Amino acid sequence: MIARILIGLYLAFGVFAVAVVIIDSSDDPLSAVFLAMAAMPWTLALSWLVERVGELPVWLNMTLLCVGVLINAAVLYGVASLFHRRRAT
Repeated sequence: MIARILIGLYLAFGVFAVAVVIIDSSDDPLSAVFLAMAAMPWTLALSWLVERVGELPVWLNMTLLCVGVLINAAVLYGVASLFHRRRAT
């Protein structure tokens, strides 16, 4: 139960981070800092990809960071269910 609440809070933070980027129309590069933190290990992989390929379009960066948030949520869910099964036995 607590794990679902934490995962829900994490996903709510991810939605908030995406909303901040969408709402902030001033082209401020720091508007995506919350989204970059929410998708943190994947942000480092994205920077590696940018070094290899070159600049990516903004929509592709946003999509990849959103996918990173979803991957993190799935990992959290998997770890929580593993602990729940272990505690049940």
